[in-house]
Amino acid sequence: MRSLVKFLIPLLLVLLSACSSAPKMATPKLEQKGTLKAHPGLLGQPVPPELREAEERKVARVDATGAQENPSGANEPANATSPRETAKASGTREKTKNDTLPSSPGSLYFDYKDARIRPDHERLLDEHAGKLTANRKAKLRIEGHADERGSDGYNKQLGMKRAESVKQALTKRGVNPKQLKLLSLGKSRPKVKGHDEASWAENRRADLIYERE
Repeated sequence: MRSLVKFLIPLLLVLLSACSSAPKMATPKLEQKGTLKAHPGLLGQPVPPELREAEERKVARVDATGAQENPSGANEPANATSPRETAKASGTREKTKNDTLPSSPGSLYFDYKDARIRPDHERLLDEHAGKLTANRKAKLRIEGHADERGSDGYNKQLGMKRAESVKQALTKRGVNPKQLKLLSLGKSRPKVKGHDEASWAENRRADLIYERE
């Protein structure tokens, strides 16, 4: 029995020594290799200060870019119309009808005892014809005048002939005759009250007056 105990004691000592000296398994360390690198935070490792600062700068740049693209901070549709633009468009539509008419009446002048249209008035007739054809509801009154020389009856007839000449010129340019009204005032309403050629030249005329609705 003693011999068995002597044999077992050294054996136990050897076994205990072997267990205490067994190598410990080291925790494998994950390293970033190759072109694809994982974020240290995903690997359970602390994030280096330089990497954290770089990420914060990147986020700041993205926020600044978004603020420049939408400075008001509102998500408005691309085709949204501001109230000012809407009011402007509405005002334009309301003024369209009146804007087609000249702001002031025009006058055509004639030679002595003559009712023919002078060549220098062709452009004025073109302008009025364009306004009248653009707005078929517009009404134009053509008033024929004469200077003080001659009788009342003669100047009445001459004033009407001048008004009719203007009417014919406008209808040839496409104006509806129903838009025109003729009136002769003869020498009763001179533009200039004088007794010389300069005054008479101002009074031999046809006035174009638009009648507003």
